[in-house]
Amino acid sequence: MDENLKLVPICDLLGKNFFIPRYQRGYRWTEQQVKDLLDDIEEFIASKPNANDFYCLQPLVVKDKLIPNEESAQALANDKNWIDLKKNLDHSVRWEVIDGQQRLTTIYILLTYLGYGEKYSIVYDTREQSARFLDEIEKQTPENAQSNIDFFHMAQAYETINKWFDNKNEDFKTTFKDTLLNKVQFIWFKSDDPDPIAVFTRLNIGKIPLTNAELIKAMMLNRSNWKNGETKSLALRQSELALQWDEIEYTLQNDEFWMFFHDKGFDKPTRIELLLDWIQEDDELGLFQNQDDNAKHEAIGTDQHKTFRYFYHFFYKADVNSEENRSKIERAWSKVREKFDILKEWYNDCELYHYIGYLLIVPPKISVKALLTKFTTSPRKKDFINTIKEEIRKKIQNFGFNKNYNDNERKNCVPLLLLFNIQTVVAQNQNYCANQAYTLPAFYRFPFHLYKSETWNVEHIDSNTTNEVIDYADQKEWICNAWYDLQNKIDNKLKKKLFTFCNNQQKRNFTTLQGELLKFYSNSMKNPLNEQEKNQIWNFALLDEHTNKSYGNALFPAKRRILLGKDSSICYEFVVQKDNPPSIDITPNHIKGGIPFFPVCTKNVFSKFYTPGKNDSWVWDKEDAQNYQAAIKSILKDFLPANDKATADSGESNNE
Repeated sequence: MDENLKLVPICDLLGKNFFIPRYQRGYRWTEQQVKDLLDDIEEFIASKPNANDFYCLQPLVVKDKLIPNEESAQALANDKNWIDLKKNLDHSVRWEVIDGQQRLTTIYILLTYLGYGEKYSIVYDTREQSARFLDEIEKQTPENAQSNIDFFHMAQAYETINKWFDNKNEDFKTTFKDTLLNKVQFIWFKSDDPDPIAVFTRLNIGKIPLTNAELIKAMMLNRSNWKNGETKSLALRQSELALQWDEIEYTLQNDEFWMFFHDKGFDKPTRIELLLDWIQEDDELGLFQNQDDNAKHEAIGTDQHKTFRYFYHFFYKADVNSEENRSKIERAWSKVREKFDILKEWYNDCELYHYIGYLLIVPPKISVKALLTKFTTSPRKKDFINTIKEEIRKKIQNFGFNKNYNDNERKNCVPLLLLFNIQTVVAQNQNYCANQAYTLPAFYRFPFHLYKSETWNVEHIDSNTTNEVIDYADQKEWICNAWYDLQNKIDNKLKKKLFTFCNNQQKRNFTTLQGELLKFYSNSMKNPLNEQEKNQIWNFALLDEHTNKSYGNALFPAKRRILLGKDSSICYEFVVQKDNPPSIDITPNHIKGGIPFFPVCTKNVFSKFYTPGKNDSWVWDKEDAQNYQAAIKSILKDFLPANDKATADSGESNNE
């Protein structure tokens, strides 16, 4: 077993000397933290653990430090084999505690309360009085406890333990003491880093915990697992595995790759831990074959370190086919590599990337693990693609092109509009690949990492005018937009009204002005959408919530100008000066948090891409809507129900 990383019961710490260096703060555990530890151990006892069960404490990170006592100092100085002698003089070794001081001190106080005479020792680099107080904590007076902040917290912990045991009988105390000594275990991590302060900084100041992944990596790479065989080749393989581990972690830290298959919000600093969790969750190493979940939970627990304990059992305790440690490492690592290699293959394949990314976004979501299983059990890649395409069809099978969607139902259009954007990208990339001029096409990926970072709305292309514009600043913005887009088309009488309103001379007639402008705008169209038609799919597009709210229910040309301006990093700002009509100031756009992502089909809609023959880019009428819907059906024809697919194949563009 690796001596640098192991599970150590409290009884194995007895007789050891621990040293708390000056870079650490004093003891600061609260009453609640002490109670939580006691309650957890009591709950563990109540679960009636079997002989192999244990309660696991978080890591105790230490560094060995030779400090001879008076009796052994001369022997160590004179003995040339002092390193070997050191191993047999445990009392001559002090373990510098890099991390875990708080739990170690609490356990010491608990052992004192339970009347255990032979404990381990704790000394402090700069707080000698704290060590004395701790050694005689059961005899301390309240006055002594108030004289020092360390004394206060130590005394409070002792009193908390005393109160907690008040209503416990002697049999319970005996059981608790036996459990504490033999079944409560630290994860013992011996650091070889020559700079313990740097280790402490990483673990505490930087808020980076010692993760399951780091512990498992240490087990895989420890030298005791690489003894048998030719030394040079084994060292090379060990280095190769370490390099592969780091390359995988580096790739997973790239959000563009990570958020293709995972949502935001993963709170562990090492992302490779997700792959290790998957192996543990499905018992892929066969530790608990033909056993139920209870047996697994009893062996490795259910807390945050269960994945570490799973691999610990595999490497050191489980006799899995009598494998030697090295073959176990290769077997475990092959599981990690297999998952990562599949994820990377998906990411680098145009179809797989987009279709899998879609399935992992649209509810009800399919888990990555389920897709990995489908992929590894499919006879051919083509079979897997057909399988996931069928899953995509299920997402939009109940969608209605002729249905009116009210405000509460518009979110039901997201699966179709998102698929329209994704399939547009897929089709574009397939065209690139078909062109022999592009021998190594760098295809454009739909940016799932950006999509997952925003809140998305289904927005009206031509505004539904039922929403009121109440705030005067918003009213003024609306009128300025209308002025800019319609000033060459409206009569002088209406121009004067707008001019007066924009110069802040009259604030009570916005509703009347808005009505006149909307009427003029509709009359300017050959075939405007009515209010019902505005709530159908041909008048919807995906838009991020921030942009959507920024222009409210502005007219189509205003929306078009704002959206395309943002996409081009241009800001259109209205300037209203007294006795002058509004004008537009065009400046570089400095949006807090950066320019938002606009899906390709949303940009196409506001660029009038689907009706390229029309010159009136300032209106969105029924002809535009029909062409837009025809494009949706054409692009998605392989996923739509039979009747919609037939419409797409026939080239129909109307909504009847």
